Amino acid sequence: MGHTATGTINFFGTHIGAWEEHVTDGVHERFRSTLARLVDHRGFHAVQDRSGHKLNHRNYYDGRKGDLLFRAECSGRMFSFEFFGEGERYEYERFARMPRPLQYACAVEISHLLMKLVELGYEGFDRRHEPEGIGPLAVLRHARGESAATPLERFNRLWNFPSDWDRGGRFERDASGWPTAKAAGAEHARDRDGLLVEVGSLMYCRDERGRLFRGFARPCPNGQWTLLGPSETTARAWGAKSLFRDIEGEPRRFVRCQKERLRKEIYAAMKAENFARVEVLARAIRGAA
Repeated sequence: MGHTATGTINFFGTHIGAWEEHVTDGVHERFRSTLARLVDHRGFHAVQDRSGHKLNHRNYYDGRKGDLLFRAECSGRMFSFEFFGEGERYEYERFARMPRPLQYACAVEISHLLMKLVELGYEGFDRRHEPEGIGPLAVLRHARGESAATPLERFNRLWNFPSDWDRGGRFERDASGWPTAKAAGAEHARDRDGLLVEVGSLMYCRDERGRLFRGFARPCPNGQWTLLGPSETTARAWGAKSLFRDIEGEPRRFVRCQKERLRKEIYAAMKAENFARVEVLARAIRGAA
């Protein structure tokens, strides 16, 4: 195998990988060696992704062991491994969505990859922003039910590379440390009822399980919003149109399969000329769609 790696380990959420200082043939060798740790020693089955150009086939793999899946990619001076559950590769906060047993399995496999990357010579995180360094892993702390990081720390890990902090970080920030509405492109964002969303205002949305969630609104890139709830809990709103402030008549939990039942309730309310109830039910269906 090639010379010892000169680069750093990148880790956040269910993603772990390495970034090298220089592009060399050894990058792909170390990628294959790390992949072999999962296939030869950890029991994963992996296949090449052949959907792209044949010259790139060797750089993309999809793997699986039981209900835990991964995607492995190598490009230029970096390679990475992402773990996720069935159908949740592109979901936000994938680790939190996993059932508890899958969380433990994910934590174990990331730990093995971490040890492999250290063996290859990669160094730890930028300790200015991850003061506890490589261990204990945030994913392991989460699996034990401990707080891995504050919502703002998680946002910064997701949207800032270490080099970004050398020039003050990405995005203009307000006093809270979160991006301003202008920096996130959200200064004209309007909620479900057409009202302008003010940064830091108390809003509601539905979490991924359809439950009513209340928190202080903070804008994120790509039109997303985060609601900061009590005890550093969060809910992600996929667009300002998912936010609302009037909860009169809103069910505490909305399940998509209940839409037909709610429509029947609307018809019954219309027949009874209870138009206030009709408006509440229609707003609930729009907000959860």
